[in-house]
Amino acid sequence: MSARSIFNDVLGPVTAGPSSSHCAGCARIGLAVRRLWGREIRKADVVYDLRGSYPATHEGQGSDMGFAAGLLGLETSDPRMKESLSVAEERGMELAFRFERLSFGHPNEARVDVYGESGSVELSVLCHSTGGGSFRLTEINGLPVFFDGGRDLVFRDASGTEWRCEALLPVALRDTEPAFFDAASALEYEGGRGTGLAGLALIYETSVGKVTEEEVRALAQKTLAVMKASVIPPKMSAARFGFRPFTAARMAEKASRAGLISSGCLEKAMIYAVSAMENSCARNIIAAAPTAGSCGVIPGALLAAGESLGLADEELADCLLACGMAGAVIANRATFAAESAGCQAETGAASAMAAAGLAQMMGGSASQGFAAASLALQNSLGLICDPVGGFTEIPCIGRNVSAAANALTAANMVMAGFDPMIPFDEAADTMLRVGAQLPPSLRCTCGGGLCETEAAKLLVKNN
Repeated sequence: MSARSIFNDVLGPVTAGPSSSHCAGCARIGLAVRRLWGREIRKADVVYDLRGSYPATHEGQGSDMGFAAGLLGLETSDPRMKESLSVAEERGMELAFRFERLSFGHPNEARVDVYGESGSVELSVLCHSTGGGSFRLTEINGLPVFFDGGRDLVFRDASGTEWRCEALLPVALRDTEPAFFDAASALEYEGGRGTGLAGLALIYETSVGKVTEEEVRALAQKTLAVMKASVIPPKMSAARFGFRPFTAARMAEKASRAGLISSGCLEKAMIYAVSAMENSCARNIIAAAPTAGSCGVIPGALLAAGESLGLADEELADCLLACGMAGAVIANRATFAAESAGCQAETGAASAMAAAGLAQMMGGSASQGFAAASLALQNSLGLICDPVGGFTEIPCIGRNVSAAANALTAANMVMAGFDPMIPFDEAADTMLRVGAQLPPSLRCTCGGGLCETEAAKLLVKNN
């Protein structure tokens, strides 16, 4: 049973925006290819499957930028990521992007071809970016392989050439079964002892990865620090990569005056969620939790609520771990890829995670945390992914705010005694099933939804 790590696949990666699957995942793939190659790459082609999501989104959501950064050897947290295409050109790397019909094993399928000194392709890697920054290599030089960055890879191709790549994710994975896999098995393991979701997260992550509880807590604190930085509004003069001017700073100024309907900590949650998303759209460093397209939900909800309650960073880090435990259930049973399940797998999943963290904040049990997550996810079922022009701006920024509000109300409802009735595991399974029922046009391909409005078409035409 393959279980996903909280800090490899759920609370992260720490990356430049605007997309985790289309940017961070691609950067990790590029970095894996670079390490397999073992030296400077002078020439490479990135070939996208023309039937997948890349053709419509590879520029707006930073896939080209991500692949270039990885092939240059840059980590996802490196601020130079957003300049990687220029850096590649300056270093003399010949990098081309084109479309072909590949095997179409995943909507985010590509092939990276690296050329040797002879001028021919010596390393060809088929790869999938599977959502939230996760990835897998599925072929090397035409032979099947599985590499997701969590363990070392040693591979010998048909010619006898040996290719090696060390694990490149924050948490190296164990080869043992996890302590538990989903909400039902977690609650059975906990046995009503009052461990709480944060405590279960520590047990889970140390059973999945080669880390101690102290190291897990340190990773949570590091992610929290990135989130805190991400809710500082970007300067209105910052470089834009899409349609919208940055408005979070102006919104914060107006929200501080009289005139808005009072909504308690939701006002600050709104500003924080917009700020994080605008930093992502500016291709600044954010924490994808679980994706860059939903990076405003958890900081918006948790930081705003935490400030209203005067919580210390240690307490907020526990809430973040609770978010991660709920997210691990979704990662294990479903997906974070909008290309597979629509926006319900991004802002919907983030809302469920945030609701679990808020229940932890209010002293909720593990059962209450999973119930809050279930209710928030139920409220998000069927949410499509229709990013106008391929940018994570319209309607993504507004959806982050509504998802943060959904998390706050779901957590409050459960803590006030409301029973969502449907177990969290079944809600996650339903999200995946509903996603498969959505047509491809409504799954991050820019072929439906708001992308088809006249206003959207005009924005794309004039951009």
